[in-house]
Amino acid sequence: MRMKMPRTMEKFMLSAVEIDRFSEKTVELLQQAGVTQKDILRFRLSIENVMEIWLRELGEETRCTFSSGSKFGRAHIIVAAEGKKVNPNEYEDELLTGLSETFSILATLGLTLEYHYDGGQNILKLTLPKGQARQVMPVLICMLAGALLGGFFEFVVPEAGSVVQTWVVAPIFDTLMNLLSVIAGPMIFLAVYSGIYGIGDTITFGKIGKHLIVRFLLMTFFFLFLAGALILWFFPISFGTTEIKGNSMMELYQMVLSIVPADIISPFQTGNALQIIFLACACGVGTLILGNSVSELIKIVNQINAVVQLLMNTIGKLIPVFVLVCVMNLFMSGDIHNISGLLKQILLCVGVALVIMILYIIFISRRCQVKPGMLIGKLLPTFLISLSTASSSAAFGTNIECCEKELGIDRKMVNFGVPMGQVVYMPIGAVMFFIASLCIGESYGVEITPIWIVTSIFVSGILAAATPPIPGGAMSCYTILFTQLGIPAAGIALAISVDLLMDYFITACNITCLQTELLVNAKKLGLLTESRIREEK
Repeated sequence: MRMKMPRTMEKFMLSAVEIDRFSEKTVELLQQAGVTQKDILRFRLSIENVMEIWLRELGEETRCTFSSGSKFGRAHIIVAAEGKKVNPNEYEDELLTGLSETFSILATLGLTLEYHYDGGQNILKLTLPKGQARQVMPVLICMLAGALLGGFFEFVVPEAGSVVQTWVVAPIFDTLMNLLSVIAGPMIFLAVYSGIYGIGDTITFGKIGKHLIVRFLLMTFFFLFLAGALILWFFPISFGTTEIKGNSMMELYQMVLSIVPADIISPFQTGNALQIIFLACACGVGTLILGNSVSELIKIVNQINAVVQLLMNTIGKLIPVFVLVCVMNLFMSGDIHNISGLLKQILLCVGVALVIMILYIIFISRRCQVKPGMLIGKLLPTFLISLSTASSSAAFGTNIECCEKELGIDRKMVNFGVPMGQVVYMPIGAVMFFIASLCIGESYGVEITPIWIVTSIFVSGILAAATPPIPGGAMSCYTILFTQLGIPAAGIALAISVDLLMDYFITACNITCLQTELLVNAKKLGLLTESRIREEK
C-alpha cells in the first residue's frame, strides 16, 4: 500500500504566526498519512525549530513556500525559505533543546528529515517511508497455505515430507527464530530506554509525567490481575508438592533478586526480559539525570535505535513467510494439536476485554455522576474509528476532540496525556500478552505455576508499555515474553497470527481505556469541567 498525502502548495511571508499555522498543517498532513503520534510530535518540533532559526537569521517577511505530495509511493513535506544559506544542522544544540534534548534532526525513528541549499533557497524536506499494507489477509493466506502444504507432506507423501522438513522447513524456521532473538532484546531495551529519557528532564518528569505514567502502569497491572482472576480457572495450575509449596516464596524472592544482572551482555544472550528491562530503566533514568553531559551518547543511541528499527521493519515484512514456515513446521513436526489453543485465546481475550471495559465504564459513570449510556455515546466515535483502522494515529484527532469537548478534560491534560498515552498505555494489549502466554503455554505443556503466572503478568505489563509502534514490534515482544516463560519458539507464530487478527479490536479498546483514565485523572487533579460531560451530544 502506498502512503498518500494531499498535494498542496502555499507561499507565505515568514513570521511567528505563520510558523504556528504551518506547524498545525504539518500535524494534519502526517495524521492523514498514518504516521504514529510519537513521530508526529518529533517532526512538528523539528520543523518549528528550523523555521524559528530561519526567522531569526533571515528576518520577517522572508518569502517561503510550503508544499506536500507523494512521489514513487513516498509522501513528503517541503518547507523552503529564500535568502542566504542557513543550515539548521549547524544549530544542533538549539534543535536538541527544542526536542527535549534527545532527538537529532537526522535520526528521528523511521523517517527522513533532510536539509539542502539550492538556487538561493534553504530547503527542508521531510520524507516518510513507504506505507505498510495491513498484513491480516496475507497472514491468513499463509496460514492456510502452510496448513495445506504441511498436511500434504505429513499425511500424503510422508517420505518426501521428512526430506522437506529436514532440509527446508526446519533450517528456515531456526534461522528466522535466531534472527528474531538477535533483534528482540536490543529493540526492547532501546524502546524502554528511549521512552524514559524522551521525557526530557527531571523537572518535566516531576511536574507532568510522573503522575500519569505511574497511573498508567498501576492501571495496566490492575487490569492484568483482574484478567487473571477471571480466566485462571480455565487453566491447569500446578501448585506442586508440599515441599515445593514451602519454597514458593524463596523462588519469588530469587526471581526479584535475579532482575539485577551479573553483567551487561548476558541478559541479551539469554533473552532475560526482566534483566533487559532493568538495564533499560537504569540507563534511561541515568541519562535523564545527566542531561546535556551525555548528549553525545544520546546521539549514538538514536542512531543505533534507527538501525535496529529499520531491521525490525524489514523483518516485519517477512511475517507472512514466517507464519507459513511455522504452520508447516507445526504439521510436519507432529505439533498440530497445539493450534487448538488459538480459538480459546481469541474468545478469552474478547470476553475479558469487554468485561474490563464495561466494569470500568460503570465505575467512572458513578464517579463522575454521568449515565453509562451517555458516557458510552461520547466514547463510541473514537472507538469505531480505531476499530475500523487498527490505528491510534487515525483516531488521534477524534480522540483529542472527544477528550476536550465531549468529556470536558482540560486542554493541558489532553495535550500531554493523549500523545503519551497512545504510545505507552496499552492495558488490553498487556492482557493479550498474558492470555497468549497462558493459552500457548498450556498447548505446549509448559507447567503453569504461581511463580510463572506472576512473571507473565509482570513482563506482559512492562512489554505492553515498551512495544515499539512499528510493524513487527509485537513480534519482538512475544519473543522476549516466551523466552522468559520457557514457551517453545514455535508458539510465537501462533501468537503473532492471533495478534494480527485481533489488532483492530485491541487498538480500539486501548484508546477507550486511555480516554476513561484521562477522565479520572482530570477529575482528581481538578482539570475536569464536570458539567460538560453531562451535556447531551
